[in-house]
Amino acid sequence: MVQILELLEEGVTKPISCLMNNGMTTVVKYPKNQCGTFVLVNEWIGYQIADLIGLTIPKYGLCYLSENVIWNANSADVLEEIDEHNGGLSFYTELLSDTIPFNKSFLNIIENREVERIILFDLLVGDMDRHNGNILCSTNNNKLYMIDCSHIFVPEGYSLNNDLDMNAELSEGKLLNIQLLSNKKENIYDLLCSRVGYREDVLVGESKRIKDIITDEILDSIICSIPKEWSGSEQTKRRIENLGILLKKKFSMIDQITNAVVVERRNGKWKKY
Repeated sequence: MVQILELLEEGVTKPISCLMNNGMTTVVKYPKNQCGTFVLVNEWIGYQIADLIGLTIPKYGLCYLSENVIWNANSADVLEEIDEHNGGLSFYTELLSDTIPFNKSFLNIIENREVERIILFDLLVGDMDRHNGNILCSTNNNKLYMIDCSHIFVPEGYSLNNDLDMNAELSEGKLLNIQLLSNKKENIYDLLCSRVGYREDVLVGESKRIKDIITDEILDSIICSIPKEWSGSEQTKRRIENLGILLKKKFSMIDQITNAVVVERRNGKWKKY
């Protein structure tokens, strides 16, 4: 990156918008942010899986935040939040122009009907943080964009820097728990199903397709691709190893997870819009 443009107040990770050397404007999450460097690990894992299964997401990748770029930031807000300790290998996504946060009225005209895919993705990676701010509606192409994987596999009561309780996480009750589909005040999943449409046969078809794409070998490859700059401590290495185990287990149970969604939706237990 060549220039920091501003500090973005949305989100607990306090990302920055930056100009890259290829002219792209991006949202950058940097090392040692207030939620910890493991945010970057989660983003790297989550975006690769989302990309592979075909979710509509912005361009993403790795970039380098230098001390020189930090000290040349023109914003006092930026310099209050970050310093040279936050420099290093970072994670970026393209800053999408002409987008608005998740909007009910927009849902009637969207073109990418990925409701079933979104549901399965969030369940498989344990994204408890799906809310209005991380589904963006593009007024350019009438599409929904999924963003932000910083809080995948962060159970309630845990922080990004703590070890996972693997006995609890690998229990059948936890693996098949689909509570996140109904745990929001304004239920995004209900709105998607009601306004965009949900079909059981599409859900089952998506499940089979994802099962073919995300193999153990693919998950191993994603875990191995995590930059060493982000995994220096023994605790971080242990958590990454546990994430690999947990991801393999979740994806191996995609049939059972899908069936749990089917049963839940048939019973009409989700709040009706």
